[in-house]
Amino acid sequence: MDAERLFSEIRLCPGVGVAILDDQLRFRTINTALAQMNGVPEVQHLGRTIVDVLGDFAHQVSPLVRQVLASGRPLLHCDLSGTLPTRCEKGYWVCHYFPIRHSSGRVAELGAVVLEVTQEHKIERLLTSFMVSERMDLDRSLEAVERDYIVHILRKVNGRLAGPHGAAAKLGLKRTTLQSRLYKLGINARDYDGR
Repeated sequence: MDAERLFSEIRLCPGVGVAILDDQLRFRTINTALAQMNGVPEVQHLGRTIVDVLGDFAHQVSPLVRQVLASGRPLLHCDLSGTLPTRCEKGYWVCHYFPIRHSSGRVAELGAVVLEVTQEHKIERLLTSFMVSERMDLDRSLEAVERDYIVHILRKVNGRLAGPHGAAAKLGLKRTTLQSRLYKLGINARDYDGR
């Protein structure tokens, strides 16, 4: 499949950014999706370099596209993140760069296919945060169940820890292990002494 056909097929995919750059890293063609990601109208990309459009973020992109131009080999699945000049927040992208050869076989242009994954990163962070807090809630609730059960046993044995009828035996724990759990859970066995 030639680059022009690939470009025309991919550019029709919603949300997929596509551009063709020349060997001086100037935009020759760009689709609406990539222009929107960059925050610059399509027409204002044409003839401008990636540094002109992407500002400091171009320092991440330039080495990659130069490598493709020099090697003639594609670079796929490049994870990039940073803040574009038109944005206030950090964005995330997965970029694919491929060489475009002219009839002479020389690489004179480069194709870029860009997928923005900023929203996915936000959702992932929120889910991770949620799972951590849910785990903490679960841990706390398990701790509460453990505490309630130990208190129940202490009441039954009148706060006694040791011996065959003490709380440690009823719980199947060593006395020292039970004492450690009581300390961690903030339980004082003497509070349950029935005397």
